Amino acid sequence: IEQVNQWKLVFFTNISHEIKTPLTLIMSQLDMISGYRFGEPANTLLVGIRRNVQKLKMLVEELLDFRKQEQGHMSLKVSRSDIVSYLRSVCDDFREFAAVKNVDFTFRTSVENLQIMFDRVQLQKVFYNLVSNAFKHTGPGGTISVSLDADSDNVSVRVADTGSGIDKSKFESIFERFYHEGADASDAGVGIGLALSK
Repeated sequence: IEQVNQWKLVFFTNISHEIKTPLTLIMSQLDMISGYRFGEPANTLLVGIRRNVQKLKMLVEELLDFRKQEQGHMSLKVSRSDIVSYLRSVCDDFREFAAVKNVDFTFRTSVENLQIMFDRVQLQKVFYNLVSNAFKHTGPGGTISVSLDADSDNVSVRVADTGSGIDKSKFESIFERFYHEGADASDAGVGIGLALSK
C-alpha cells in the first residue's frame, strides 16, 4: 500500500509541475487584459475566471507542498500578523460560493484583533481545506460557521456545519493520504487536503 501511495505522489507531483506552467501563463494573460475596458457582464466573467484559475493554482501548489512535506523539505515562513482579519478574509473568499449554494455562511470572533505568529500561505491551505470540505458535505439550506475564540494562552478556530457529518469511527482515517469518505468519491478530490492540513 505504501509503495502504491508513493507512486501516486510521484504521479501527482509530475502532473502538478506540468499543469503549473500553463496556469501561470493564463493568470498573466488575464492580468494583461484586466486593464481593458469591457462591459460589466464581461468583467464579471473575467473576475470569475481569474478566481477559478487561482484556485487551480492553489490545488497544484498543495500537491507540490504535500510532496515536499513527505520528503521532509517543507519549511514555514512565519511572521506576526492579525489572525482575525486574516481569517475574515479567508471566509470572504467563500461568500459568493455560499450564496450560489444557498448556504448560510457566517464568521464569528470573540476578539476584534489578535497579533500572533503564523505562516499565512500554509495556514490558508488549512482553512481552505476545512471550509471547502464543509461546503462539499452541506446541502442547500444548510449552515456553515467559522468561529475564532482566544484566551491568554490559546487561539481556537472551529469550522462547523449542518451537513452529513462523519462517523466517529472514521475520525482518524480522514487525515490519511488518499482517504475518501463513502463509496462515491467522485467529488472528493485526490485525498491529500486534510492530510496536508494536519
